[in-house]
Amino acid sequence: MKTEKLNTEDIDNRLKQALESSDDFKMPGNLPELIFRKMEKRILLKQLLLEFFIKSVIALGSAGIFAGAFAWMGEKDFLEKYYLFAKSYGEPLLLLSLVSIIILLFDQIVLRYLSRSNPA
Repeated sequence: MKTEKLNTEDIDNRLKQALESSDDFKMPGNLPELIFRKMEKRILLKQLLLEFFIKSVIALGSAGIFAGAFAWMGEKDFLEKYYLFAKSYGEPLLLLSLVSIIILLFDQIVLRYLSRSNPA
């Protein structure tokens, strides 16, 4: 049996002929664009989640440093006083922080994702 050496153009032409002759397998004409859009959306979502995580870590770290500076420079019962405040108003503080996180998540990720992913 003789093997025939084919170059890439011959392979592309034969593959194209085989796909065009078969009625079982139809590919949309804009398949590369659809794949590109899907990959672009996935990369955008990963980027937005990473940015949100970095901003959250920076905000929490800054708040921790700020509280630590007040505790270090302030009174001795600073932490105990604010711990008792947080303990007595735990549910409203938890609700306020949860609503804030949801609003920031929606603003930083969902709205930016929808505005960038839809072509104009």
